[in-house]
Amino acid sequence: MEEIEVIVRTYIPGERVTFAGKTFSGNEDAKGNRLPGPEGYKTEHRIRVETDRYKNDGKVLIGKPTTRTGITHEYNSDGSVKTAQGKGDTLSQSAKRDSSGRVLINVRGDEGNPLTPQALTPGITYNLNIILNPRSDGSIGVGITGTHDQFPAYEIILSRPEALQSDTTLYNRPPASGVGPEGLFLNNVNVNVQRVVPAPLPMELLVPKKKKEDE
Repeated sequence: MEEIEVIVRTYIPGERVTFAGKTFSGNEDAKGNRLPGPEGYKTEHRIRVETDRYKNDGKVLIGKPTTRTGITHEYNSDGSVKTAQGKGDTLSQSAKRDSSGRVLINVRGDEGNPLTPQALTPGITYNLNIILNPRSDGSIGVGITGTHDQFPAYEIILSRPEALQSDTTLYNRPPASGVGPEGLFLNNVNVNVQRVVPAPLPMELLVPKKKKEDE
């Protein structure tokens, strides 16, 4: 059992997206690579938890979870650019441990475009549950359920800071072909993912042994 960080992000694929006659920034460059920092997502949650009930004084959360909103640009026909960043007031998360030792995480959001009238702007709406079930062999059973809009893209990543290994993408769903910002009006994607993240490799396989000096 170990510390785990769960990262939940929403992002717009592509460089730009047009909605209601206005053009806004996406979260990828011309080659389809994600942009760095807050240019690379619309919303982000980071929740670090302890899966061992006997550590961290029995508390599930390690530190305070963080929520962030990305930066949005509006490109006008006269060449000018407006820039804004949402307040993130709609973003929330929670974590608890049940009687069987599983860690139950919930993340929610309904974040609108900060450059359009909020009363007229459909938000990026989601309500997702992530269940982490640590196993005796070091693997982690993962269950993801909930709902989200058809737009934009959604991803959930599991990071194991103590294991010194690459992050694991638990869920990554881009919009379906042909679905654009109008998909924000459709909160009907039902998520039901069950998978197992393998145990980390032994540390001695990750850290090369120092060669003995010649006597």
